[in-house]
Amino acid sequence: MAIAGAAAVTVLSRTSVLMTADAYLALVCGRFIAAHGLPSLDTLATVTRGQSWVDQQWLGQLVIYAMARVGGLRLLIVHEAMVTAATFAVSARFAMKRGASFLPTALAAAVGLFFCFLFLAPRPQIFSLLFFALILAIVADAPRPRELLWAIPVLVVWANVHGVVIFAAGIVGLRALVSAAQVRRDAASYLGVGMLAALSPFASPYALQLPGYFVSVWHLQDSARHLRILEWLPLDLTNGRSFFLVVVVLAALLVQRRKDTSRLETFILAFTALSAWRANRNVQFFGLAIAAYVPALVQPHFARVRLPQRLTQVCAAIALVAVLVLSVRVVRAPDLESGMPMAALPALHEVMLAQPAAGVVTSELYADWALWHEPALAGRLAFDVRYELLSDEQSRAVGTFLSARPGWQTVYPEASIALIDKRAAPSLAAQYTRLPNARVLWEDGRARLMLR
Repeated sequence: MAIAGAAAVTVLSRTSVLMTADAYLALVCGRFIAAHGLPSLDTLATVTRGQSWVDQQWLGQLVIYAMARVGGLRLLIVHEAMVTAATFAVSARFAMKRGASFLPTALAAAVGLFFCFLFLAPRPQIFSLLFFALILAIVADAPRPRELLWAIPVLVVWANVHGVVIFAAGIVGLRALVSAAQVRRDAASYLGVGMLAALSPFASPYALQLPGYFVSVWHLQDSARHLRILEWLPLDLTNGRSFFLVVVVLAALLVQRRKDTSRLETFILAFTALSAWRANRNVQFFGLAIAAYVPALVQPHFARVRLPQRLTQVCAAIALVAVLVLSVRVVRAPDLESGMPMAALPALHEVMLAQPAAGVVTSELYADWALWHEPALAGRLAFDVRYELLSDEQSRAVGTFLSARPGWQTVYPEASIALIDKRAAPSLAAQYTRLPNARVLWEDGRARLMLR
């Protein structure tokens, strides 16, 4: 309870940074699905209009939109806190079931939460954290094929929520293959579970289109696309010192206690670490593997540490009170979108009415936020953050525009209305004002609305 409460408090105490571009994308897509059903061709952006739109995350988006529809962004944030709490409750329960005491479990959960911290937002990926925690527990604690089979319904639901399911399916499939080789009498049953795991990522209305979708996502950060997506950058010593420090410590622990650690758990820890090294957005799954598997690994070092049961009960009570207080504060919060230029919306609405044929282009942070608040932008907005829909040529054009590289002003000539983030794209905002006949319609410290 104390660990789950701490996870919820982490979310509820940082509401000002939770509404990210992906959070608004989930809201926009969820609203579209609720109104029109599952999409097949894009109608939201002019650059990709008419192109195939594989919305693999449709179920997660629909749940997020439903939460916002019922209780606004406030309920959405509280809901996200509860999903995060459930995630770490699953990891903690599994670790303690394996013999870990409260202190190493809490410390490992703190490391896991640290690695998840920057990625906690109300978007479909938040459900992947919970599903991944469940899969980690199932694959490490399934003595028979019947128990491992519980992973399949998790994977099937996950297949309609977020693309990380493909990695989890691989873990379940590997577990099934290894068990089939070790336990010959159950080999057929394990192989059957492995086959179901391999098929589960395609248990979707988009089944036939998903192979191409997964390939396009895998190549989002290719250098030929000229598009710098921060979450897909690899970890190095400039942006991941804590990650490499934890990897070194973990490697030393695994070497020291290699006889007490299963090969599967070692593989999962190594695999998630390598995934994080390739793309920093995967570091959260490495954190969850630490939260689940490391407590039992380090338990011998805490054998002489005995915390009074009353102390853990007090910690749980404090966490529960903190969750209730912060939930009330979120529900009563006057503004959960303080990071966005809300005052620009009336001016944007007015200029769109005055210029009905004009297209609109925005910085990536504002695209789906503007679409969420101004539904009439659908079909007039140049692009949003669904970068997997872009061809390499279209991706290079977006990169040229956002970076204000030579030729940027010719990329979207029909988009005469522009809302630019001055902090993320200062060069673009400055060069826009130098265009002939450019007019600033609205401006504050963070954004500038212009007409050319």
